[in-house]
Amino acid sequence: MIVDAIPETGLPMAPPRQRVREERVGGQAFDPGTGEVTSLTEDELQALRHAAAADDTLRYFATRSWTSGVLPEGCLSTPNRIYLEVTGRCNLSCVMCYREGEDEEEFPTEELTDLIGRLAAIGVHEIRFTGGEPTVRDDLPALIDAALGHGLYTSLGTNGVWREGLARELLARPIGRYLVSLDGPEEINDALRGAGAFARTAATLSRLVTAGRKVRVNTVITPHVLDMLPDFARQLADRGVRHLSLIAPRPTGRGATDAFNTDRPGAAEMARVSRMLPDLQGQTGVQVEFQYGSDAGTATGQSSDPVIRKVLCCPAGREAAFISPAGWLHACGCSPGGSADAAARAPFAAGNVRGLSARALHALWLGTDVWGVFRDLRRSKHAACFTCARYGNGCFGSCPVHAYLASGDFAGPDPLCPLAGC
Repeated sequence: MIVDAIPETGLPMAPPRQRVREERVGGQAFDPGTGEVTSLTEDELQALRHAAAADDTLRYFATRSWTSGVLPEGCLSTPNRIYLEVTGRCNLSCVMCYREGEDEEEFPTEELTDLIGRLAAIGVHEIRFTGGEPTVRDDLPALIDAALGHGLYTSLGTNGVWREGLARELLARPIGRYLVSLDGPEEINDALRGAGAFARTAATLSRLVTAGRKVRVNTVITPHVLDMLPDFARQLADRGVRHLSLIAPRPTGRGATDAFNTDRPGAAEMARVSRMLPDLQGQTGVQVEFQYGSDAGTATGQSSDPVIRKVLCCPAGREAAFISPAGWLHACGCSPGGSADAAARAPFAAGNVRGLSARALHALWLGTDVWGVFRDLRRSKHAACFTCARYGNGCFGSCPVHAYLASGDFAGPDPLCPLAGC
């Protein structure tokens, strides 16, 4: 099937075996079962277009014909991944959360399933269900079914504190990856996330690993967790977890309040992580992902992620985007792009997707001014990155959101960069 015009009524609910999409140069082939993305030359692209004309299980998105001009530089023709924040609610109250934890407006089931259909129609490959805590929505299995029914790859960002019976429901579905938040050994995790959280999350991890699911643990960096990091990584290895992502806390929401001051790390802690990484991986066998790279320097990007590798930058506004519970399309979930405060939201949000047709939704991705800073690395990276040996060699550069929130300049110094002068 060749999709040579954006289908306003959506695509058939028969999942394709392969999705192919044109880009500004060449294209992509996507396997919905594994999440693997393969780059295509022009010749390979044309061969697959020819095959798709006679094969409904091969879905070819002719995105170049969807616009009167040339596809923009610095981004994909359509996001590979949408982080769909289905709720702002959560069953925990983590002191370092980049959200406020407010009871935000959120879409009802039917409106979300319709949105998922429109995202599938414009060639999105993956839906990452996130929040808040997405599992507090009783309709989460139905939302996942909607994505799977459209042939999308699905992943779930969760704290692992699930209601009774939910694990059985989720394990009955072919969810591609689980991103589970756990912030260190029990005493550290529960001090940040609440008493009893560690035990419940650990139980969820055990069920997922036993079932053979792909799991990555996400851990927010604090000085206390760094003291225990080798032991924590060994605990994860003993539980069968093979991927760990160490995440710098975001200076928004509760993470920007006085309650988190004593645990908030700085550049010195980031440098300490960089020094620890080679031994940490070698001694435990756990693959550790860290946005600022290691002192050893490895150009692996995000080894656990089949869809997005993150080598020169994060995917914000280039390969991926967020949709907030209220419908704001924005580059980065760690920014105020989904905020109810219009002034805080303005530098990050492209617009609201509520009620938009598939064509209007795609136009919002292609042509809104706020994307420009994310799509031009000279506008989103500190000048020192371009002469730094680490950049692109394990480190994907300064964070434009950190820089903007600290100085008002997307290309300003990143306050968490491990190296002096950046």
